[in-house]
Amino acid sequence: MFQGDRNNYVKLWRSILNNGFLMSDNNAYNVFTKLLMCVDRQTGCFTTGRYALAELCNMKPSTVRDVLKRLEREKMIIVEPDYSKSKIYICKWGNYQNSPVSSPSPARLQPVSTTTLNKKKKQEEESNNSGVSKKQMDLLQVLNDETGRSFRAYPVEKRTAKTHLLFTPEEVRDAIRKMKTDEWHKPKMAQLKAGYILSTDNIDKFLNYKSVIEQSVRVQPTKTVSSQFSNLDVGMTAKERLAQEYA
Repeated sequence: MFQGDRNNYVKLWRSILNNGFLMSDNNAYNVFTKLLMCVDRQTGCFTTGRYALAELCNMKPSTVRDVLKRLEREKMIIVEPDYSKSKIYICKWGNYQNSPVSSPSPARLQPVSTTTLNKKKKQEEESNNSGVSKKQMDLLQVLNDETGRSFRAYPVEKRTAKTHLLFTPEEVRDAIRKMKTDEWHKPKMAQLKAGYILSTDNIDKFLNYKSVIEQSVRVQPTKTVSSQFSNLDVGMTAKERLAQEYA
């Protein structure tokens, strides 16, 4: 259910009837018009999760995902994944909502400029990371390097509150690398949240982690050079062996 401001309106240009893509794809029309109703009036952006949007549009989440991809290909929206939610921008929102009614409508929607989006990203990153220390940002960089992902904000949570105080970036790197080899974590690394990976408990756990292979390796006793040591217990220390030999 949409929880935004219902006390205003948006313009729906009649030229949408000339858009062959929307007129031939009912699902795309449904999702696009719902997005028009939900985006912020100033920015043309709507932050939502796939499941919430699916509920709003009365569709399966997988259907919504495919529709968003088609709308992106048609240059009608731009989707920016952001953790469990995404930011969806309506392309050229300002042209359609702020222009006089008498002004001609473009034949089709065009994407907002890359410069504008990059500026928005930078502003959001600075806002998300305000109050975060340099060491925390170093750990965020380590996290992105080791997971191949693009987390933009350090997870300021109770479970990560002491991580940057107790561990160095190299220790965190080592722990994440070990986590990636763990049988349970390995297939899930692309879905795990930043706060989970950087939690103090997990970093501490995996710093001391030994893989199944490491645990199964046994040191094989070497053959003795002299037959006089052949009957000695291989578990003895050198001092104990000498004591037994010359007793």
